[in-house]
Amino acid sequence: MKIAITLLLIVALAAAAFFIGWVELALPAGTYGVAFTKSDGWDTKAIAAGGVTWRWERMIPTNMTLYVFDLTPQEVQRRAAARLPSAELYASEVGIDAAEFSYDIGITVRLRLRSDDLPRLAAEADLRPETLPAWYEQATAAAGDAAAAALLSRDAAALMIDPQALNEWTRRWLAGRSPELEIVAIELKRHSIPDADLYARAKAALEERIDTQQRARLAVIEDLAVVGEQARQHAEMLGRLGKTLAEFPELADLLGRSPADLLGQVLGVTLAGGAADPRTPQEPPAGP
Repeated sequence: MKIAITLLLIVALAAAAFFIGWVELALPAGTYGVAFTKSDGWDTKAIAAGGVTWRWERMIPTNMTLYVFDLTPQEVQRRAAARLPSAELYASEVGIDAAEFSYDIGITVRLRLRSDDLPRLAAEADLRPETLPAWYEQATAAAGDAAAAALLSRDAAALMIDPQALNEWTRRWLAGRSPELEIVAIELKRHSIPDADLYARAKAALEERIDTQQRARLAVIEDLAVVGEQARQHAEMLGRLGKTLAEFPELADLLGRSPADLLGQVLGVTLAGGAADPRTPQEPPAGP
């Protein structure tokens, strides 16, 4: 009888020890636990509900603290209402009201904290179950703002047409800024959206006009450069001529003579009667 009682006590103690050390018993569905022990510090992996993890540290009173985090996906809603970039310029180019390029879209983002990052955030950022709601509020607001900012970007027209593109844009933004967050879903509610094709045509029309004007300006600049170069060369030639005449004053006298006188001086002879100066009108011979 004593042996049976002893065996029962041993089994009861073993069962009690097992249940005390069974961590998942303290984890409701949808939660994760991060353990801290006075002997070893923070665990490097989170414990998911539903498994069987036995920790001997729980056998020592006050040695182990289990922080339970609810990682149910959180939801944030944003509404973006504005005009597409440069809407006024593009609308005036095609003669329509800029309001045609306005949009009003609701954005709902559902996200949650990645369980793999829980131990690091608990150890380094002092994340605790009681501070998780405030942390989520800040993080989800940032994710909603990112989705809204995407609709104000240069790719706004494409993002509104393709919700999947907005989803991927927000995922990439969030991965770079808050990699510990996982986006579960992004939903769009289109209250009003502009005609993307009309927006693209108006943009192309403005760009074409600007290109044409730029080409015309470049042509004028090139013509002015040619005229300026010709004027510079002409001024340079006149300057050299002025210096030559200042150095050889007799050239001014030569340049003022008639071609016949200049030819006679070069030949060293006096031309009889002189050759007629082609610059002087000839008088008809006198009559008998």
